[in-house]
Amino acid sequence: MIHGFHKERVTGAGCQKSGPVFRANRAGFLPLRFCNCILQSGSHHSVTAMILGAVLTSGIFPAPALARVEVNVDRVGWPLMRLGDAVRTGTWTPVVVTVSLLDQPTFDGTLRVRQLDADGDAAYDAVEVHLRNESGSAQRYELYMFAQPRRGEARFSVELYDQDGKAEQFVSQGVLTMRATPAQQPAIVDDNDVVVLSVSREAIGRVRDFVDPDKSRFFDQAPFIGHVSPQEMPDLWIGLEAVDCIVWDDARPEDLSDRQLLALIEWIRQGGTLLIAASRTAGSLVLSDRLAEILPADIGDVVVVDNLPDVRLQLVGAPRLGEQAVDPGEWYNNPFPRPIPVVRCTVRSGAFVVAAESGSAALEGQRLVQSDVLTERELGRGRIVLSAVALSDLFSGEGEPIDFFARIFQFRELGSSDEVHPATASLFDRVAGYVSFATRASAYLLLAGMASAAYVLAATFGSWTLLLRRGWQRHSWTVFAMVAVAASVLAIVVVNGMRGFGERLHQVTVVDANADGGRAFATVLFGLKTSTDKRVDVWLPSDVLGAREPERTDCFLRPMPATGDPLATLSRFADPDEYRVLPASASMEDVRIRATLKQFEGRWTGFLPGKVGGNVTIQRGQITPDSYIVNQLGVDLSQCLLLQARVPPNRTRAIRDTMIQVFEIGDLPSGPQQVSLSERAYRPKPTETLRAFLRRSMLHDYHAEWSRSFTGLLGGMGSAARGARPFLVGEERKALLLLSTVGEFDPVHFKGALDWGGTATISRDRLRWLDLSDRLDVDSVYLIGFADDPGPARLFMREGRRPYRPVGPDPRKTLTAYRIRIPVNNLGTGPLPEEDKSDEDVDSLIDRLSGKPAESKP
Repeated sequence: MIHGFHKERVTGAGCQKSGPVFRANRAGFLPLRFCNCILQSGSHHSVTAMILGAVLTSGIFPAPALARVEVNVDRVGWPLMRLGDAVRTGTWTPVVVTVSLLDQPTFDGTLRVRQLDADGDAAYDAVEVHLRNESGSAQRYELYMFAQPRRGEARFSVELYDQDGKAEQFVSQGVLTMRATPAQQPAIVDDNDVVVLSVSREAIGRVRDFVDPDKSRFFDQAPFIGHVSPQEMPDLWIGLEAVDCIVWDDARPEDLSDRQLLALIEWIRQGGTLLIAASRTAGSLVLSDRLAEILPADIGDVVVVDNLPDVRLQLVGAPRLGEQAVDPGEWYNNPFPRPIPVVRCTVRSGAFVVAAESGSAALEGQRLVQSDVLTERELGRGRIVLSAVALSDLFSGEGEPIDFFARIFQFRELGSSDEVHPATASLFDRVAGYVSFATRASAYLLLAGMASAAYVLAATFGSWTLLLRRGWQRHSWTVFAMVAVAASVLAIVVVNGMRGFGERLHQVTVVDANADGGRAFATVLFGLKTSTDKRVDVWLPSDVLGAREPERTDCFLRPMPATGDPLATLSRFADPDEYRVLPASASMEDVRIRATLKQFEGRWTGFLPGKVGGNVTIQRGQITPDSYIVNQLGVDLSQCLLLQARVPPNRTRAIRDTMIQVFEIGDLPSGPQQVSLSERAYRPKPTETLRAFLRRSMLHDYHAEWSRSFTGLLGGMGSAARGARPFLVGEERKALLLLSTVGEFDPVHFKGALDWGGTATISRDRLRWLDLSDRLDVDSVYLIGFADDPGPARLFMREGRRPYRPVGPDPRKTLTAYRIRIPVNNLGTGPLPEEDKSDEDVDSLIDRLSGKPAESKP
């Protein structure tokens, strides 16, 4: 399948006379003979004969048509248990189509799938179709289109065009039609839920227990489970954008093409979590260069064991009877029903061990395997987890696999169903509003009202007063016409003066990078406004300096879909237009901008021109005085925060909002100067103790402050009780800070804070990949700072076939959030430098605040 890069426009619809599909029988000629008899009786009956003939033959001779091709939509999105095919609003959605020849030796043309953007214009993706009988009449094609939140409008309908751009009729599901639609409209998965996809040759596996009603649990996010074969995986990573986690049991890399494998790896880098399990197939992982280099452990030889008690005790839940866990003795020491193969693995540098087998246990005199059975590492924004034992073997013994998957995929179990679906506050529109020209639109409306009032006064009272004074009443129509002309010219001048004589671009960017440099990732929202009605091509290149023409890339650019609010009305132009989206090259062609606003969203990946350096050391939970950072990004950072987690992600059942510290470190100018972190981070008031300072530096209190303007009374309760210091930033910045830590937002802490006494939480919306919760670990800290700079992602534009050029964003409406992960040197629990003996140490304080029993001191 090749996604072309040339322009295509619909020039019309046409049909050809049918030969093989529709045939007339002899009975069809009887009405014609009857009409001929009427004509022979007199020419004045000719009109009557023609009408009667048309009526009599309309049911016998269908409209001429030619069905040379059969087109069927096989799948839209991903097949999920209990839902069928499902999509996520606003994300790229794969549309799988099968095309077959009918009574024709060849066919050349294009397939198209379209969706409406926020303005009601149609954006479409197209793929070339070349069918030959000698190469097999049926071919499978995959198109990509963002999912529109609303149903109807022939959602995900597929159309067929010939080489001249004319719409073709074809057969779909046994019916002659111009549009092929899925047999069942896809369901919509909420952005706050988790989609887990099982990829294997065989059945779905024990991950299906998540949707088993007899084994159901209540988690902070609802899991939806799907299953596909490796051959059904997409060859562009954007096809997996709606998927959060993938389970690849008995992984065989040879089942994937090179493009599919590259797409899977890029999906991990963009924020996905891959659990890959292999024991019998471990040799295939070693032979795959692309997979072998990103694994978190070195793979050794394969051994056969009777049990893995350490791993089962750490990760597999005790057997349950209904909702209660039962522990019939040391069940994890019971052997498997049959011996299983396990790979000896050794964790690599930069990765960590999730669960290991010590090899200290013995069974019938035989020592068990010693191996790092489950290891994990970060890859870009995402994670890859390696299991040295096939999951089907690991779960063949006693125990509950739900606990295993909940731990790996960072699910947090809640106490009751009442906490699962609280009221959610949406933040996407708050962020997207920054690029919506809302202030300018209000100014336009105000000036339009003032201009209308001025025109009415001038055209009536003003002109009539002038006519009366001069005695020119007989010239009233002439004066009225002159006033109308003058007002029209003045309106044009004012409107063009306000819009400007070029483009206006507003931009929001969120950049994720590591302190040591390397590859960076960005999420970007654009609002583009023009002064005249024009057609343009737009493009998001990965390399701004080397940008020439769109080519295959890991970036993407798409129109911003309509709001997800089902009550909102979809805006429409009186004359809707269409333009082409090119998913593989992060570009769009022939976009019509009618001197109004078009909004786009994209993902960028590439390299930053600079980095954040430094050295951070933590001892007994506290940043040491010799820790520093250096801002070498080339842009000044303002209102910077430092996030420090004191416990690893999901190592405790509680949400960690009381175990993550937030330190305000102010502005970081770009340059070679070193900034002391401890001096910036620990700034208690003159009479304030360390304990009091840390108490008001918890993420819980900042959540209360940041969410104040989004959830009503929710904000003030916690911060007022604890005396938290407000962090004064704009609403867009607060929304980005909340989205960065939304996984740690605990609605239970704010229960009853709403007017109606309910519970509120923050929705992940369409920016769920911005959540840093599973990356906030004890081995690193996160620096979040803001810059009035467009960052590394730039929108390029051209008119006609001119060269692409970057569009300069409006400096007053440009916001970039840099989120830099800084590794730390953790010295453990040695004595603190200049420790205040009269106060609690940091670890004891955190234990007490999290509800743990205090350890006795000698």
